[in-house]
Amino acid sequence: MKISSEVDPSFCLDVSFTDDWLMLPQGPSLEDEEYSGEWNLNCYVIGSDKSPDEPVDALSCFVDEHYHYREEWRDTAKAEFWGAVQALRGTPLSDLVGSVLNKHMTELNEKQMSHMCVVRAVQYRNHEGVLKSSRPDVIDLTNDGFWQKLVSNMVPSGTEEEVKAQAEAIRHAFTAVVDPGWQEPATTNDQ
Repeated sequence: MKISSEVDPSFCLDVSFTDDWLMLPQGPSLEDEEYSGEWNLNCYVIGSDKSPDEPVDALSCFVDEHYHYREEWRDTAKAEFWGAVQALRGTPLSDLVGSVLNKHMTELNEKQMSHMCVVRAVQYRNHEGVLKSSRPDVIDLTNDGFWQKLVSNMVPSGTEEEVKAQAEAIRHAFTAVVDPGWQEPATTNDQ
């Protein structure tokens, strides 16, 4: 990108953007008579965005009417912005969830190591019965009821004991494949 200045015609800078973001104003220039100090922006996310800063910080200082910084407002704005970017890019739900967890939940408690869950997209209706945008919904796979419901759908005529036994077998097989609490093997300096 070539950056120039209307104030200093001799100024010219060639800049290359890789794995970053860029915001450019669209619409009124500073010379417009009706310029109000606000304008619409186009935000370009280039590559995988490895920038150390956030586009939302260029748009707001996240301060309330009493001049207190509101970190939860910033967190919400970041999540909405990156969620929209990932949706526009057609990012799979698994990548979206992984990205959010890696950015906002960098460590799990020892008690959570055996836990498993499934994230699905659901649509709720508003008060007028119109479907709203998709939202994430989490299903706890440590809940026995999930596995019994799964087996009941697979074997609708089974007895309660058969359903419970089959549910436990499927849960065991699933857990063996998913391997919650997996630990990277130790390596020595020789390898």
